[in-house]
Amino acid sequence: MKNDAATNTVTVGPREALAVRAVEARGRLHLPVERAGAKLRYRSEAIPASVAETSDGFRLELDEPAYGVARGQFAVLYADDAVVGAGAITDVA
Repeated sequence: MKNDAATNTVTVGPREALAVRAVEARGRLHLPVERAGAKLRYRSEAIPASVAETSDGFRLELDEPAYGVARGQFAVLYADDAVVGAGAITDVA
């Protein structure tokens, strides 16, 4: 199920339709990294991802799809057990 607040529309479909492979976030990288584990939901496992710094944060290309990811949630990036970046999710694809 997907909710579009701008048009007050709820769309229902298969779980695969909710798959996210790319995430943009406004925040910062604390260390320059090309790869990191990305936690996109509090209780989820970190997903390996390629990291590209942007002018106001970073973009992630996930190695596997993530589900239930939405704008406004936080992406936290880890290298081993250290946090190397964090930001509010601004776009998903």
